[in-house]
Amino acid sequence: MKNKLLLYISLVTLITSSIFGAASSENIKTSEGTCSFSDVAELPIWSIDNFWVYDMNFDFKYSNVFTIKGAIKNMKLVVVDIGESADLYTLNITGKIDAALNIFIIPAGSYNADLVGTAHINISTLAITDFQFFSSGDFSLFATNVNISMTFTPPFDFFDFPIRSDDEPWPAETYGRINGHIKVDSIFDRDFGAEGPFENETINFVKREDVTVPGGSYDSFLISGSTGPGTGGESNLWYSPDAGYLVKVEETVYGWEGIDATLDMPLKATNYNPGNRPPKKVNVFMHQIYEIDEIDYLSSPEWYYTVKILSGNVVQSQSNYNTDDGTYDGNWISEDIWNPNKNHEMFAYSRYVTIEIQVLDKDGFWEGGEDDVADISSDEIRQTFIGIYDLLENELMDIGGSTDYLVQSGDWYHTNGELPPDSSTNEDEDDAGILFGINDNYEAPEKPERPIGTLKGKVGKEYTYSTILFDPDGDQMYCKWDWGDGTFSDWLGPYNSDVDVEASHIWNERGSYLIKAKAKDVYDAESDWSEPLSSSMPRKGLSVPLLNFVEKLLDRFPHAFPMLRELMN
Repeated sequence: MKNKLLLYISLVTLITSSIFGAASSENIKTSEGTCSFSDVAELPIWSIDNFWVYDMNFDFKYSNVFTIKGAIKNMKLVVVDIGESADLYTLNITGKIDAALNIFIIPAGSYNADLVGTAHINISTLAITDFQFFSSGDFSLFATNVNISMTFTPPFDFFDFPIRSDDEPWPAETYGRINGHIKVDSIFDRDFGAEGPFENETINFVKREDVTVPGGSYDSFLISGSTGPGTGGESNLWYSPDAGYLVKVEETVYGWEGIDATLDMPLKATNYNPGNRPPKKVNVFMHQIYEIDEIDYLSSPEWYYTVKILSGNVVQSQSNYNTDDGTYDGNWISEDIWNPNKNHEMFAYSRYVTIEIQVLDKDGFWEGGEDDVADISSDEIRQTFIGIYDLLENELMDIGGSTDYLVQSGDWYHTNGELPPDSSTNEDEDDAGILFGINDNYEAPEKPERPIGTLKGKVGKEYTYSTILFDPDGDQMYCKWDWGDGTFSDWLGPYNSDVDVEASHIWNERGSYLIKAKAKDVYDAESDWSEPLSSSMPRKGLSVPLLNFVEKLLDRFPHAFPMLRELMN
């Protein structure tokens, strides 16, 4: 039983410290600036309903006694409150733990649990002040609950905004206190806790780097720090203002009081909007609703439903039964299988949007007067379907439970409330199914035109090239250049659609080079590379210092040195 206690404490401590501890300062950071186009990441501003979704993969060992390896799937962090007087953001956290345990190299079982929690983060610094987690699930045959709370004094500030590429290393020290409680059925029940300083925490800016994760490609600031004094562990955090948060985390811990651990945590989705992106139309088409088991005991269900879209700061909701003034229009549908075939057009202000669908059965006063909520979710603790829709990939991800219960049937997504027998306490109660479709009017930028510019030049001399960018939606765009010598420009811009854009480059060696350009819009959708322009640098130019001297000389004497001017051209 002692080993089981160590397992639970270590697992939950790993999870919590990974999110908010030494490397954990994954304290949600956001930026109104755009990392791709600035050398500075400013302090971001979050809004209610901003969310970030991650998958955390971890491998945890304790003194060669046991090993835990697994993942927290769809770990979602949502801003639910902004307390300006207290200078605090409040975040709700949810996820699902799926881990395997070995004791002395012998497989001992699995731990499957729901994870819920709350965290508070300073608005003015994004430093973490405290968090609480509750994990409820099963270890082998035993129902297990774990509570964890942790506070930091002063608030733990891993980031030092504004983050600059020329920043000197900065300190991030604090004193942490952790308290917890674990209960395994009726056979084990115990409090635990610890406290101590986070010392010698020095954070360094490492480099700017383009990072591709399941949630997209991001221009990011990589910062790094130790995970504990003298342990040799390291935290690498990729922060992107475009995501308003961390887009990737890689962490190692070695020999920390018998603990060795590794984890990585890529961003899966976010609805954070760093700028004034133009809205895109999103259509949710409700095709069919059907009864799986009895919902209305007196007759067929009197169906109605509500569709909600959350995007950035905007919440939009539509129903099949509301009129403009919000009153019932008298058009209930009473059928076991109903095909509403109704389209609901709303708007997205970010690449990812949250889609919520709720189906109900209207009860009259003789039935108790309270409408029945039909279970259409694959999550045993939720009846409403909740998913995240990706405008770029035209994909929907069910964050409520197993994706096995969100499937595509032709043009329709299909989800229902039929749960596996071992994971539902209310199986065969008010279960229903729905078929619905989602589409949008979003289009990525077109391939830029072939660049125009010098076809033959001199080594060491700067040349300017141009192309035309075009976006079918009229969105502003950024342009990246491939100079054919192994170097690339940053994402330059923003530019309006259908205008000439220019960039300059100097080649340092003789040769022929293929020059290309590509576009990226404000939703991070990239075009293909343009057709290449072949340009050669057959002649060796002057060295840069000498070139600068000659150019100044010709500027000083505009009518002199005709032969030299001819050589310079």
